[in-house]
Amino acid sequence: MSKESKRHFILRKKHLSIRELSVQTGLTETEVVQILKAGGSEDPGGRPIPSFLTDKAGTLWACSFLLALAVILYYLPVLGNDFVNWDDKDNITGNVYIRNLDGASLLWMFTTFHTGNWMPLTELSFALNYHFGGLDPRNFHATNVLFHAMNTVLVFGVSLRLMKKIPGSQLSGKWAGMNGFVVPIAFLTALLFGLHPIHVESVAWATERKDVLYSFFYLGALLLYLTEPFPLERIGPRYGACWVLYLLALMSKPMAITLPLVFLILDAWPLDRWRRGAVKLLQEKAPFFLAALAGVLVTVLSHEKTLSYSKSGVEFFWIMNAFRSLVFYLLKMVWPQGLTAYYPFPPEISGWYLFENFCAAAAVILISILLFRSRRKTPALSAAWAYYVVTLMPVIGIIQTGSQAAADRYTYMASLGLFLPLSAGIARWLSYRWSAYVPLAVFAAIFLGWGTMEQIKTWKDSQALWGRVTEVYPDENPTAYSKLGAAFVKAHRYDEALSAYSRAAAIPPPLAATFNDLGKGLLYKDRVPEAIQEFQYALTLDPAFAEAHLNLWIVYEHQGRHEDAIAQMQAALGIEPNSPVFHNNLGVSYVFLKKYKEAQKAFDAAHRLDPDDPEYLVNLATIDLWEGRPEKALEWYRQGIARHPREAVYYLKMADIHITQGSKAKALKDLLAAWDLNPISPKVIQQIGEDFEKVGKSDRAQECFIKAKALSSKAEP
Repeated sequence: MSKESKRHFILRKKHLSIRELSVQTGLTETEVVQILKAGGSEDPGGRPIPSFLTDKAGTLWACSFLLALAVILYYLPVLGNDFVNWDDKDNITGNVYIRNLDGASLLWMFTTFHTGNWMPLTELSFALNYHFGGLDPRNFHATNVLFHAMNTVLVFGVSLRLMKKIPGSQLSGKWAGMNGFVVPIAFLTALLFGLHPIHVESVAWATERKDVLYSFFYLGALLLYLTEPFPLERIGPRYGACWVLYLLALMSKPMAITLPLVFLILDAWPLDRWRRGAVKLLQEKAPFFLAALAGVLVTVLSHEKTLSYSKSGVEFFWIMNAFRSLVFYLLKMVWPQGLTAYYPFPPEISGWYLFENFCAAAAVILISILLFRSRRKTPALSAAWAYYVVTLMPVIGIIQTGSQAAADRYTYMASLGLFLPLSAGIARWLSYRWSAYVPLAVFAAIFLGWGTMEQIKTWKDSQALWGRVTEVYPDENPTAYSKLGAAFVKAHRYDEALSAYSRAAAIPPPLAATFNDLGKGLLYKDRVPEAIQEFQYALTLDPAFAEAHLNLWIVYEHQGRHEDAIAQMQAALGIEPNSPVFHNNLGVSYVFLKKYKEAQKAFDAAHRLDPDDPEYLVNLATIDLWEGRPEKALEWYRQGIARHPREAVYYLKMADIHITQGSKAKALKDLLAAWDLNPISPKVIQQIGEDFEKVGKSDRAQECFIKAKALSSKAEP
């Protein structure tokens, strides 16, 4: 063997030990080390791979920079997107608790099950966004993009570390060239992750911050574990750091509970640690499993509290749909066509749909059996499949927690189970020729980036979002048409709103919610008698549908039929006796009938049920004011300020009383306090401006009127 051949051999087989390389080449160990230190790698044909594709520090930094830059550039259009009428109001635009970083807000974040899950870090991140940029959607979208860019770099690092852990015995034959090709493979894996259109939902949807946030900590823990797995003998600082990252991931989204199982999958391959004993490995991961168990219990409790799961338990159809989802996501990742924000169950379960489910179940079971039986021959594929299934298990739908059949966002971390083996397979198919692999990566960036930018457009605003859903599923999704109708209402496009609501009601089977929405659409067109009929029909379909009673209450109050309105609220309270809104509405109807005692009782019930809502406290104070007790009214507002010192409406109402009493100096002090709290309600800002005029501060009044007008154009319907 010539000296050059020996060099080629060492560079191709550098996964072997120094001693083994020395024995097989006849060189001294010092000479072997010198050749390895000289750098460079070679493909199977002996052609040197360029230094920019090797794992030198400069190369890794350059790759990381290019990946982050590509993600940021392709996602720049998302900065022009608005919030959407799908959970953004509950989590961000209408969430008063993210507007402060005081003790009360932080306590709420760490003790609430606001949207069906415990996610204090996600709520805290929204609060930080609001603190530094208000409700500007660009602020929230930019944060999501930055996290996604960092996650893409972490995927690069995790992929690189994982491939370097592959035993040398598995890199023989046609796979031998992978040893010197880990950087290109890891780069393509990260590129697929960063630019694949199926991940747009997790990034472009402001509310879905929880995906990119939990994945940041999840990937950080994986990178730390792959850098050097835990010692079985002792627990050190690295172990503690990994556990802390896991806790942070759990506090961002419960889907992180799968991490301990992923560690065990990595222990099987590529780390080959199961031979040390399953008991020891499980003992080593015990703190992680305890944290996962706590996460499961908190999630179950949160779903119980918010009723965000189906009470009917596990159903056979959902089990079948879970198998179908595993195949569905793979197909969408391979060919990302027909992506949409909402994949509905069909209105009627046809024989063909059931056949699809059975075929999917058969395919998943067959793949699982084959890969399990061949786990020694194809450990990489077996581990990738196990990772894919495990990371999807919390959201696969065996216990249904939503009305969707599938969701793109669920693939955010699970996609690595396909992207990494796909990238390695492509490298092998191209015989590890960097001259073919680099153009392929460039083409992938262009193709996937274009698809990502097109998908970002579907999240432009609520009209674009639900318009896309109805385009993909025109006859199967009444919820999408209802949401589209609400978006048209916000844009004052009432004819189109009524058309969308009518289309929703036409999709079988007839649902109380869709006919209730149709009634609302008719109200916007002043077709009141028809609206009443639709609300009543909704109650015929579902007598326990309280929202229809609420809408009838609105109609009757508008018509001055206060007794009929009271009857509707009493019926609604019979369905939801602990609704503060219904108690408050009942009080409003009593006020119009000048039954102040009954009104005060209703307002008091609303305030006791929800002491944080200023409207109920204001109504209580107003009753005292009308009955000649201004000091009692002021006391109510002082109590409100003590509970929520940053609620501007309390200061505004105190100013109103002081103006009535002729105390302009006190009124001005309260108005300045209200204005300094930077309220976001156009109505409150308008009223502050009107009071500024009453105390002779016209310049301040004009500031208020300008801000109120600007916010009114962005207000939710």
